[in-house]
Amino acid sequence: MWTVEHHERTFSWQEGYAAFSVGALDREHVRRYIARQELHHRELAFAEELNSLLRRSGVSYDPKFLL
Repeated sequence: MWTVEHHERTFSWQEGYAAFSVGALDREHVRRYIARQELHHRELAFAEELNSLLRRSGVSYDPKFLL
């Protein structure tokens, strides 16, 4: 798995996770998002953001699996 090969051996996924791919044109936006992530999630809970991303992406999901 790419994440295991490219991260420290102590890297592990939390119990649940989501992964989205982005194009090269969005790279700077993603870098800024990561840099501000802690501040960002003070204003918008992770679960709310994930729910929004899933809806906007047209991904079917069962809300009981979102914490």
